[in-house]
Amino acid sequence: SAAGAVVAFALAAGRYGLGDVLLRSISSAGKGPSGGHRGRSRALYLARTCGLGAGAWSLVWFALGLAGLYRPLIALATAGLGLALAGRAGMASRRRYDTPPARSDAPSDRPLLVRVAALLVLLPVVLAFVAALAPPTAKDALQYHLALPKAFLAADGLVDVPDNIANYFALGAEMHGVWAMLLGRIVSARAGEAAFGAVMYAFFPLLLAAV
Repeated sequence: SAAGAVVAFALAAGRYGLGDVLLRSISSAGKGPSGGHRGRSRALYLARTCGLGAGAWSLVWFALGLAGLYRPLIALATAGLGLALAGRAGMASRRRYDTPPARSDAPSDRPLLVRVAALLVLLPVVLAFVAALAPPTAKDALQYHLALPKAFLAADGLVDVPDNIANYFALGAEMHGVWAMLLGRIVSARAGEAAFGAVMYAFFPLLLAAV
């Protein structure tokens, strides 16, 4: 489970890294150089950036699957690239935002009810992460979400899976699961399953951030 969590964190960071590069490129092409994102929501910027990066990585892994390159070394190389881009984006983010002014509603000054409410919001998020690391048992997970990536990894690429109509569904999110499972299997098969669950869970905090 720990190995799966580490893999998922690395892939989530890669989403942010690639998404930051793409989003800044789009902003520069459409509006010219800007002075950053002062005054805008950091949470929304994070969600948009990671969402764009997730879509881009899905296309990358789809292309690698067509080329039959679902291999551990390829996965390590792309994960390393994602982490490098995330580090670059993190350094750029410090320059992008102004230092927030001192506020009177610091966490220590907020009413007890507000802090309790924040903990109640955080609790299901944490419990969902724990559940994502658990061994899969649901029929949908075993026949679709996990079965297809396992078949793809066994063939080192995208293949037709007989008698599984889900093979013809849109597999954008599952591409991230393939990537996570491939990295996790370097440790063990169980770590690969945990990594799959954790990287799929990583979409959940992005939805909350956008809201």
